[in-house]
Amino acid sequence: MGEQSISVFWILVPILLLALEGFFSGSEIAFLSVSPLKGKNDPRIAFFLDNTEKLLATTLLGTNLCVIANSAFVTYVLREHFQITNEFYTVLILSPMVLIFGETIPKTIAKNRPSFFTKSVINVFTVAYKILTPFSTPLTHLLRFFGQEGLERNLIVSREHLPTLIEAEEESDIEITEKEIIQSILSLRQKRAKDIMKPIIKVRTLEKRHTVKTAIEAAKQTGYTRFPVYEENIYNIIGIVNIFDLIDAPLEEEVGNFINIEHSLFVPEVETVWNILKQMQSDKKTPIAIVIDEYGAATGLITVEDIMEELVGEIADEYDLFAKDYSVIEKLDDNCIIVSGEVKVEEIERTLNVRLPKNKLYETVAGLILYYLDRFPKLGEEVTIGNVKLKVLEFNGKKIEKVQVTKWKKE
Repeated sequence: MGEQSISVFWILVPILLLALEGFFSGSEIAFLSVSPLKGKNDPRIAFFLDNTEKLLATTLLGTNLCVIANSAFVTYVLREHFQITNEFYTVLILSPMVLIFGETIPKTIAKNRPSFFTKSVINVFTVAYKILTPFSTPLTHLLRFFGQEGLERNLIVSREHLPTLIEAEEESDIEITEKEIIQSILSLRQKRAKDIMKPIIKVRTLEKRHTVKTAIEAAKQTGYTRFPVYEENIYNIIGIVNIFDLIDAPLEEEVGNFINIEHSLFVPEVETVWNILKQMQSDKKTPIAIVIDEYGAATGLITVEDIMEELVGEIADEYDLFAKDYSVIEKLDDNCIIVSGEVKVEEIERTLNVRLPKNKLYETVAGLILYYLDRFPKLGEEVTIGNVKLKVLEFNGKKIEKVQVTKWKKE
């Protein structure tokens, strides 16, 4: 019976020490990973978040004490009861267990659920901290000496971890609208110029040989203060002219003479919206960017207001106030809407709660119809795709202006 008790003791002690090691190593990762917003709810957790060097001193000391004690105990058992004196066997036995149960598993759990982990261990960890403080204090001072700044909790959160932070807790102090704005800011790094630009065909432009008088009349009609200026065709934009630069100019002079190339920003279609915004700020250029495709042709225009709309929603800028509404959706009932041809397919899906096929060759409902017909439609022609019927209501011979979209149930 005594031998059995000794055998159980031999097994329990290494397991207990492994569990303690896992406790300290997991606690370290959990405290360093937990959201500051969560930590402030418990003053004990907040204490360790604000005193990282004390946290690290406690976890390092606790982890190493467990490893040393475990190594000494296993070495003793092997020598006294199995007559094995080679320390290699201690390493052979302990290393896999320490790596798996003392490090990998607890750290993985702590990393995946830092808030749960810290709340679960804070009582025991606080006791361990108080017990180890007399021994860890010199280590704390040593850590401070070798670089306190590097050990202070870094509150500058990386872009990769910010989405996790803002969604971290239901009782978070970040309001819903603030979360949406933060997420929108992050999305600017993924969105490209072609995703938010106004197609150049929709933009009011001036030919470089147009007179100042023509430009002023265009400004009166549209309310615009800046116009893209092209040479030969609208896809060859050569710059931006500001109507205020023409105030004292002779009325019969060509607007092409007033283009300030330094204040004309050209960007490729694949440029991120974030980079475009930075260029608009740092280069002190016009708050308008001309979007260029891979062949050098102008395909669209982006204003700083367009970028702001990606953050806070619709803003009526000068290009919106006087522009035709190209994306209107008129809802007749829950299953039928009338839309312009330039409404995005995704908008129709959201409005009617339907699924339509996707293809890189089109983005709008007009493009969808042209893709399936493989030709221009006739006025009143219908296209049925799954449980969605598309009827052409207005067509000017070159462009699908208006479409009726109906959702129906299959028999």
